[in-house]
Amino acid sequence: MRRRITTVSGARDGPTCRTISITPVSIQWMAITKSSLTSFAWVPVRIPSTVMLRMAPQRRAPVPVVLSKTVSIPGPWAAVQRATCVALEVEEAKTFAQAKKAPRRLFCRFMMPQRKSMKMNMQIGRLKHTGEILWCIAILLFAVEVTAADQTAAPDEDAENFNYPISLNATYIYDDNIYAQNADALGDSILLISPRIAAKSLWDRHNLTFRAGADLGLYSTYSKENYEDLFLKLRGRYDLSDKTSVFGGIGYSLEHEGRDSPEDNLSGLEPTTYDSTELSAGVSHDIGLYSLRLGMTSEWLDYDNVPAVGDSLIYNDDRDRRLDSVGLQLKRSVTDASEWYARTLYSRRDYDEALSLDGYQRDSTGYRAAFGFKYKADQKMLFDGYLGLMTQNYDDPRFSRVDAVDFGGKLVWLLNSKSRLNLLFNRTLNETTVAGSSGYLLTDLGGTLEYNFMPKTIGSLSLSKSVADYQEITRQDDLLSWGVGVKHLPNKNLYVSADYKIFSRDTSDAYLSDSTLTDEYDFDRQRIYLTIGLTF
Repeated sequence: MRRRITTVSGARDGPTCRTISITPVSIQWMAITKSSLTSFAWVPVRIPSTVMLRMAPQRRAPVPVVLSKTVSIPGPWAAVQRATCVALEVEEAKTFAQAKKAPRRLFCRFMMPQRKSMKMNMQIGRLKHTGEILWCIAILLFAVEVTAADQTAAPDEDAENFNYPISLNATYIYDDNIYAQNADALGDSILLISPRIAAKSLWDRHNLTFRAGADLGLYSTYSKENYEDLFLKLRGRYDLSDKTSVFGGIGYSLEHEGRDSPEDNLSGLEPTTYDSTELSAGVSHDIGLYSLRLGMTSEWLDYDNVPAVGDSLIYNDDRDRRLDSVGLQLKRSVTDASEWYARTLYSRRDYDEALSLDGYQRDSTGYRAAFGFKYKADQKMLFDGYLGLMTQNYDDPRFSRVDAVDFGGKLVWLLNSKSRLNLLFNRTLNETTVAGSSGYLLTDLGGTLEYNFMPKTIGSLSLSKSVADYQEITRQDDLLSWGVGVKHLPNKNLYVSADYKIFSRDTSDAYLSDSTLTDEYDFDRQRIYLTIGLTF
């Protein structure tokens, strides 16, 4: 998506101008009189090099620039279909050497012609979908990047400031128990479409990353189980100096609860959906071998009510809540390959409604503290793990304080040139809607062994175990899953895979069904996955 700007002459009003053409959207960068253009928007652009120029909007004509430049237009630009012209005026630097010694900022201005033939055929005010609006915001953030380079550089040496990975996966799934039931299991075929797009900066300093994606599940027979999950995330870091930086982010996601979720109500006619909005900010500072990091996050969860059998409604508004946390981490480098860290976290969980439907106050505050160690040996091994304590205090006097060991981490180990072992372990304290319980302590252990038995073909064997220990009551869920798979990569842009997985849940006998004398929360499930994936 890049073309080098070349100097041309003979423009309508006489001055030398610079023109580029970029596909799939044609954009012209040139000198045009004020009479034919109206201002659309201003976008400041930082040039990550030693040479920067500044826009001079009051000049009658642009001044020829002796420096070669490149421009990058990201993939999301194509969402607009037809874009505007872009006009640029630059302040003259008397000599190339002077420009290098006195770097300045450059501003680009989006310009929109008044001529009917050049009018934009998409107006922000007419957009009907949130996704389109967010795409336009992303375009304003990423659409134009300009870098100045030494005029002695080779003609083909273009500098990219952003990377735009795009992927599209299509998966056929057969599930023999879509409702995760203990009896009368129903099976169905599912088509899962998963597009992903990102924009990642490649700057020497600072960082900006945008990610967006969706998971669209289409059921062949039971169409009420269809779901449309999506997410949008923007993360950034600004380096105040070589040792100090600030960071932050914003994210939005629309998700659904699977039928195997312990919080799913079996009487619901469709999956429970909810949206999550997240904000984060922080600062980090390096002091010799030490690094100090302070961060804050806030997340808002909004659950939708769900229609149920008998024209009833499952009320989920009492699950809406806000999660706030403040964390501090101190890290010290031991060697080039290892470091240790200590972290502490304070969190607050506030529900929108003072009482849940079953009459409990579920607001709470919590603390976590842990020590951790990270080790990376070239490309052969990566270990990152921590161990500590967690505690949670609930506003409802009927709920006792929860005290537990806190741990988590991962191990990636290249056993030899053809095999790799991945291990994960984690513990969290989750919220619940189960009456009489303040929450459940979830312990996850899992691993995957991969073996490259052909140059472009990888086989895998996975196994995981989870234990959900419900507080204040006797319920405990044991979840077990295992699977085998194979993945073939014909080239770097394409892969195909096939997987077979088995899932089971065994709940304590305290929850036996009155009619069948079997535990209504137990289930067994088998799934077959066939996937084709494309990356760009």
